[in-house]
Amino acid sequence: MQARLQFRLLGPPLILLDGEPIVGLKSRTAEALLIYLLDQQRPLSRQFLADFFWDERDPKQANANLRAVLSMLRKSLSDFLDITRQSIAFKPDAEFWMDTADLEDELTRLGPALQNEGKLPLDRVDSLKTVLNLYPGDFLEGFYLTESRGFEEWMLLTRERIERQVIVGMRKLVEYYLAVGAYEQGQQLAARWLAIDAYDENAHQF
Repeated sequence: MQARLQFRLLGPPLILLDGEPIVGLKSRTAEALLIYLLDQQRPLSRQFLADFFWDERDPKQANANLRAVLSMLRKSLSDFLDITRQSIAFKPDAEFWMDTADLEDELTRLGPALQNEGKLPLDRVDSLKTVLNLYPGDFLEGFYLTESRGFEEWMLLTRERIERQVIVGMRKLVEYYLAVGAYEQGQQLAARWLAIDAYDENAHQF
């Protein structure tokens, strides 16, 4: 059964509820808070979140901003969030799907085949092609917050981690294509690789 709540975070972010974009989240900070809570998968204190998302505001204003964002989230997603006076978290039984989790889980599962110096095993080729198709663009592409240095740093680190994993997979698949004489497919994938990192010398070799 398809998850009621879906997070498509690779490329421009899109959050769907029952297959439709959530219209009640009218601020980037509300989206960012939701995404960060999902990533952390544990209760986070209100004070931490206020300081994290409004690090240049005084504590009173930061806490007021957090209350406004939580009010917004309650209206749209009360079934998924556990909001108390002390902390906020995703409910343990909340049903959701996130493309980044699928991507990283599959790349981890394929890890031994990707790290092997030899040719990619044939029974891993289709799996790797499928997982790389989950990557249409950068993590949270085009997304930014002007008031939270912490979130911006977390976003960039997450983006770089995912890029590194994807590039390992792309390199292995390009090597496979060239080894079996599928030059056009190899060149197309190398072009995608260069779009992620134009300065990667390994990609220029193909």
